[in-house]
Amino acid sequence: MKRILLFLLVCTIGFSQNQPKIIIPEQFAFMREPNQYELGTLLKMFMEKYHYASELKVGLKEEALSKSLNCEEWGVKLATKSNMFVTKVTVQFIDCHGTIVASSPEGSDRDKNTRMAYINALRNAIDQFSAFKNHTLPVSQTEANPALKPIESPSKSTAVDEMPAMITEEDVYLQAQTLTESSIGLFKKKATSPEMVLYKTSSRDCFLVEVNGKIAGVLLYQNQKWFWEYYENNRLISREQFIKGL
Repeated sequence: MKRILLFLLVCTIGFSQNQPKIIIPEQFAFMREPNQYELGTLLKMFMEKYHYASELKVGLKEEALSKSLNCEEWGVKLATKSNMFVTKVTVQFIDCHGTIVASSPEGSDRDKNTRMAYINALRNAIDQFSAFKNHTLPVSQTEANPALKPIESPSKSTAVDEMPAMITEEDVYLQAQTLTESSIGLFKKKATSPEMVLYKTSSRDCFLVEVNGKIAGVLLYQNQKWFWEYYENNRLISREQFIKGL
Protein backbone atom coordinates (compact mmCIF):
# COMPACT_ATOMS: atom_id res chain seq x y z
CA MET A 1 0.00 0.00 0.00
CA LYS A 2 2.82 2.41 0.90
CA ARG A 3 4.54 1.68 -2.43
CA ILE A 4 1.34 2.45 -4.32
CA LEU A 5 0.87 5.75 -2.48
CA LEU A 6 4.51 6.70 -3.10
CA PHE A 7 4.14 5.87 -6.81
CA LEU A 8 1.01 8.01 -7.10
CA LEU A 9 2.71 10.89 -5.29
CA VAL A 10 5.74 10.79 -7.59
CA CYS A 11 3.50 10.64 -10.68
CA THR A 12 1.46 13.60 -9.43
CA ILE A 13 4.55 15.70 -8.73
CA GLY A 14 6.10 14.84 -12.09
CA PHE A 15 2.87 15.64 -13.90
CA SER A 16 2.44 19.04 -12.25
CA GLN A 17 6.05 19.99 -13.06
CA ASN A 18 5.31 19.44 -16.78
CA GLN A 19 2.56 22.03 -16.90
CA PRO A 20 3.45 24.68 -19.50
CA LYS A 21 4.01 28.35 -18.78
CA ILE A 22 0.77 30.35 -18.92
CA ILE A 23 0.65 33.54 -21.02
CA ILE A 24 -2.06 36.08 -20.14
CA PRO A 25 -2.93 38.75 -22.73
CA GLU A 26 -3.27 42.28 -21.38
CA GLN A 27 -6.45 42.86 -23.41
CA PHE A 28 -9.14 40.22 -23.94
CA ALA A 29 -11.49 40.30 -26.94
CA PHE A 30 -14.44 41.82 -25.06
CA MET A 31 -12.36 44.60 -23.46
CA ARG A 32 -12.32 48.21 -24.64
CA GLU A 33 -8.96 48.93 -23.00
CA PRO A 34 -5.95 46.96 -21.69
CA ASN A 35 -6.50 45.10 -18.41
CA GLN A 36 -10.06 46.43 -18.13
CA TYR A 37 -11.61 45.66 -14.72
CA GLU A 38 -8.11 44.43 -13.72
CA LEU A 39 -9.05 40.91 -14.88
CA GLY A 40 -5.55 40.24 -16.25
CA THR A 41 -4.04 41.16 -12.89
CA LEU A 42 -6.56 38.94 -11.11
CA LEU A 43 -5.74 36.01 -13.41
CA LYS A 44 -2.04 36.52 -12.72
CA MET A 45 -2.76 36.33 -9.00
CA PHE A 46 -4.69 33.08 -9.46
CA MET A 47 -1.74 31.62 -11.39
CA GLU A 48 0.64 32.52 -8.59
CA LYS A 49 -1.77 31.27 -5.92
CA TYR A 50 -1.91 27.83 -7.51
CA HIS A 51 1.81 27.82 -8.37
CA TYR A 52 1.79 28.09 -12.16
CA ALA A 53 4.60 29.81 -14.04
CA SER A 54 2.88 32.69 -15.82
CA GLU A 55 3.32 36.08 -17.48
CA LEU A 56 0.93 38.97 -18.02
CA LYS A 57 2.14 40.25 -21.41
CA VAL A 58 1.87 44.00 -21.78
CA GLY A 59 0.49 45.07 -25.15
CA LEU A 60 -0.69 41.58 -26.14
CA LYS A 61 -4.29 41.26 -27.36
CA GLU A 62 -6.30 38.04 -27.28
CA GLU A 63 -6.62 37.86 -31.09
CA ALA A 64 -2.81 37.68 -31.40
CA LEU A 65 -2.37 35.29 -28.48
CA SER A 66 -1.93 31.95 -30.27
CA LYS A 67 0.62 33.39 -32.73
CA SER A 68 2.70 34.72 -29.83
CA LEU A 69 2.96 31.32 -28.09
CA ASN A 70 5.76 28.81 -28.44
CA CYS A 71 4.98 25.12 -27.99
CA GLU A 72 6.06 25.15 -24.36
CA GLU A 73 3.42 27.75 -23.49
CA TRP A 74 -0.33 27.96 -23.13
CA GLY A 75 -2.43 31.07 -23.48
CA VAL A 76 -5.53 32.15 -21.55
CA LYS A 77 -8.77 33.27 -23.22
CA LEU A 78 -11.94 34.47 -21.53
CA ALA A 79 -15.26 33.53 -23.13
CA THR A 80 -17.98 35.87 -21.88
CA LYS A 81 -21.76 36.12 -22.07
CA SER A 82 -23.54 39.03 -20.47
CA ASN A 83 -26.88 40.79 -20.43
CA MET A 84 -28.65 43.20 -18.09
CA PHE A 85 -29.29 40.43 -15.56
CA VAL A 86 -26.18 38.24 -15.43
CA THR A 87 -22.49 38.15 -16.41
CA LYS A 88 -20.90 34.82 -17.34
CA VAL A 89 -17.19 34.00 -17.78
CA THR A 90 -15.42 30.82 -18.88
CA VAL A 91 -11.62 30.44 -18.62
CA GLN A 92 -10.05 28.65 -21.61
CA PHE A 93 -6.47 27.48 -22.10
CA ILE A 94 -5.13 27.24 -25.68
CA ASP A 95 -1.93 25.78 -27.11
CA CYS A 96 0.38 27.28 -29.75
CA HIS A 97 -1.98 26.07 -32.52
CA GLY A 98 -4.93 27.95 -31.01
CA THR A 99 -6.63 24.71 -29.93
CA ILE A 100 -8.58 24.82 -26.66
CA VAL A 101 -6.90 22.22 -24.42
CA ALA A 102 -8.79 22.91 -21.18
CA SER A 103 -11.86 24.90 -20.16
CA SER A 104 -13.34 25.87 -16.81
CA PRO A 105 -16.98 25.54 -15.79
CA GLU A 106 -18.94 28.72 -16.50
CA GLY A 107 -18.77 31.26 -13.68
CA SER A 108 -21.59 33.76 -13.27
CA ASP A 109 -22.58 36.77 -11.18
CA ARG A 110 -25.58 39.12 -10.99
CA ASP A 111 -23.90 42.19 -9.48
CA LYS A 112 -25.18 45.40 -11.12
CA ASN A 113 -21.67 46.87 -10.95
CA THR A 114 -20.03 45.73 -14.20
CA ARG A 115 -16.51 45.55 -12.77
CA MET A 116 -17.58 43.48 -9.78
CA ALA A 117 -19.77 41.25 -11.96
CA TYR A 118 -16.79 40.30 -14.13
CA ILE A 119 -14.48 39.89 -11.13
CA ASN A 120 -16.94 37.69 -9.26
CA ALA A 121 -17.80 35.64 -12.36
CA LEU A 122 -14.10 35.02 -13.03
CA ARG A 123 -13.50 34.05 -9.40
CA ASN A 124 -16.51 31.72 -9.55
CA ALA A 125 -15.15 30.04 -12.70
CA ILE A 126 -11.74 29.48 -11.09
CA ASP A 127 -13.32 28.20 -7.86
CA GLN A 128 -15.07 25.47 -9.88
CA PHE A 129 -12.01 24.65 -12.03
CA SER A 130 -10.76 21.59 -10.12
CA ALA A 131 -8.29 20.43 -12.80
CA PHE A 132 -6.59 23.84 -12.69
CA LYS A 133 -6.42 24.02 -8.90
CA ASN A 134 -5.24 20.41 -8.54
CA HIS A 135 -2.65 20.57 -11.35
CA THR A 136 -4.38 17.84 -13.37
CA LEU A 137 -4.71 19.81 -16.60
CA PRO A 138 -3.76 17.79 -19.72
CA VAL A 139 -0.18 18.19 -20.94
CA SER A 140 -0.05 18.71 -24.70
CA GLN A 141 2.68 17.05 -26.73
CA THR A 142 3.61 18.31 -30.22
CA GLU A 143 5.90 16.99 -32.94
CA ALA A 144 8.03 20.07 -32.59
CA ASN A 145 8.18 19.61 -28.86
CA PRO A 146 7.83 15.94 -27.83
CA ALA A 147 8.79 16.56 -24.23
CA LEU A 148 7.99 19.73 -22.33
CA LYS A 149 10.64 21.11 -20.05
CA PRO A 150 9.73 21.19 -16.37
CA ILE A 151 8.44 24.56 -15.22
CA GLU A 152 9.55 25.60 -11.80
CA SER A 153 6.75 26.63 -9.50
CA PRO A 154 7.03 30.18 -8.16
CA SER A 155 8.46 30.43 -4.71
CA LYS A 156 5.94 30.12 -1.90
CA SER A 157 7.92 32.55 0.21
CA THR A 158 6.40 35.98 0.59
CA ALA A 159 8.51 39.06 -0.01
CA VAL A 160 8.01 42.09 2.21
CA ASP A 161 8.66 45.54 0.74
CA GLU A 162 7.92 49.17 1.45
CA MET A 163 4.23 50.06 1.67
CA PRO A 164 2.79 52.12 -1.20
CA ALA A 165 2.08 55.76 -0.46
CA MET A 166 -1.64 55.29 0.23
CA ILE A 167 -0.83 54.22 3.85
CA THR A 168 2.15 56.02 5.36
CA GLU A 169 1.99 55.50 9.15
CA GLU A 170 3.46 52.25 10.39
CA ASP A 171 0.92 51.47 13.09
CA VAL A 172 -2.16 53.26 11.79
CA TYR A 173 -5.51 51.66 12.55
CA LEU A 174 -8.23 51.73 9.93
CA GLN A 175 -11.89 51.66 10.93
CA ALA A 176 -14.14 49.30 8.98
CA GLN A 177 -17.55 50.67 7.94
CA THR A 178 -20.15 48.93 5.79
CA LEU A 179 -20.74 50.75 2.49
CA THR A 180 -23.07 48.37 0.64
CA GLU A 181 -24.23 44.80 1.00
CA SER A 182 -21.08 43.60 -0.76
CA SER A 183 -18.49 46.24 0.19
CA ILE A 184 -16.74 47.63 3.29
CA GLY A 185 -14.74 50.86 3.55
CA LEU A 186 -11.56 51.22 5.62
CA PHE A 187 -11.27 54.76 7.01
CA LYS A 188 -8.52 56.66 8.77
CA LYS A 189 -9.55 58.56 11.89
CA LYS A 190 -11.80 61.54 11.01
CA ALA A 191 -11.54 60.76 7.28
CA THR A 192 -14.65 61.11 5.11
CA SER A 193 -13.48 58.87 2.26
CA PRO A 194 -12.05 55.35 2.62
CA GLU A 195 -8.38 54.50 2.16
CA MET A 196 -9.47 51.15 0.78
CA VAL A 197 -12.70 49.50 -0.27
CA LEU A 198 -13.07 45.79 0.45
CA TYR A 199 -15.33 43.55 -1.61
CA LYS A 200 -16.68 40.37 -0.09
CA THR A 201 -15.82 36.96 -1.53
CA SER A 202 -17.11 33.48 -0.73
CA SER A 203 -14.61 33.34 2.17
CA ARG A 204 -15.01 35.46 5.32
CA ASP A 205 -11.22 35.55 5.57
CA CYS A 206 -10.59 37.00 2.11
CA PHE A 207 -11.57 40.34 0.54
CA LEU A 208 -10.74 41.96 -2.80
CA VAL A 209 -9.03 45.32 -2.20
CA GLU A 210 -9.84 48.41 -4.28
CA VAL A 211 -7.63 51.52 -4.06
CA ASN A 212 -8.32 54.65 -6.10
CA GLY A 213 -10.96 52.83 -8.13
CA LYS A 214 -8.70 49.92 -9.11
CA ILE A 215 -8.39 46.39 -7.76
CA ALA A 216 -5.13 46.26 -5.79
CA GLY A 217 -4.71 42.77 -4.41
CA VAL A 218 -6.47 40.94 -1.60
CA LEU A 219 -6.87 41.21 2.17
CA LEU A 220 -6.33 37.88 3.95
CA TYR A 221 -6.92 36.83 7.56
CA GLN A 222 -4.06 34.61 8.73
CA ASN A 223 -2.94 33.70 12.25
CA GLN A 224 -5.47 36.17 13.73
CA LYS A 225 -4.00 39.05 11.71
CA TRP A 226 -5.01 40.85 8.50
CA PHE A 227 -2.53 41.00 5.61
CA TRP A 228 -2.80 43.01 2.43
CA GLU A 229 -1.16 41.15 -0.47
CA TYR A 230 -0.56 42.71 -3.87
CA TYR A 231 1.94 42.68 -6.75
CA GLU A 232 4.57 45.33 -7.37
CA ASN A 233 7.03 44.94 -10.25
CA ASN A 234 6.00 41.26 -10.59
CA ARG A 235 6.82 40.65 -6.92
CA LEU A 236 4.32 39.53 -4.29
CA ILE A 237 4.21 42.00 -1.39
CA SER A 238 2.56 41.20 1.95
CA ARG A 239 1.90 43.80 4.64
CA GLU A 240 0.11 43.46 7.96
CA GLN A 241 -2.87 45.81 8.34
CA PHE A 242 -4.26 47.11 11.62
CA ILE A 243 -8.03 47.20 11.30
CA LYS A 244 -10.84 47.79 13.79
CA GLY A 245 -14.36 46.51 13.36
CA LEU A 246 -13.76 43.95 10.63
